[in-house]
Amino acid sequence: MKAKLVLTFSGGDSPELIRTEFCSPYHPHPIVGLRGSHFISGTHPFKWGVGVHALSLFFARAALLRFKPFGTAQPLLTGVNSSPAASIDYTLWQVRSLWISDLFGVDAGGRNYLQRIVTVLNSRQKKPRPVELYLNPSTLKPDDITIVCDSKTLNSESEFNQLADRLQNSWQPLQRKVVVQTDDIIDEPILAAA
Repeated sequence: MKAKLVLTFSGGDSPELIRTEFCSPYHPHPIVGLRGSHFISGTHPFKWGVGVHALSLFFARAALLRFKPFGTAQPLLTGVNSSPAASIDYTLWQVRSLWISDLFGVDAGGRNYLQRIVTVLNSRQKKPRPVELYLNPSTLKPDDITIVCDSKTLNSESEFNQLADRLQNSWQPLQRKVVVQTDDIIDEPILAAA
């Protein structure tokens, strides 16, 4: 069995992933993911966040490779901190990213299958240049990525480009809370010892 991926998005200017279906040579049945926090029998829940958003953009661009000459090697995403590329890189290696294993499965050695699909250069930005992400076509071919948006299966290059553009334009990096310490004195009541 070869790998196949079906991604289903909501419509509109800011499409969001609502369903995934991944067929893997390591699993006898498709792995189905549904957006939400409730477990439904036979599915895996996931939440829309920066990791899922970045992966959605990656796979929309990967599906576009079907319109390029075979063997075209170009990064699908590049970037530094807070970019979609850096977000995927971080998600792939973060121990707490169990949703990746839930949606893509693991091989016999416990490695999540997504790590076989996505090739990362300059992981964790160890060198002073951006992270680069490529699709590994020996694991998942661009033609084996099906994308449904607003109940319509995308077929043309312009449809895939429009989805990728809308996902890119709606990207908002994770905002980290910054705590600023001040020397202000806050009046608090003092309780007398009894």
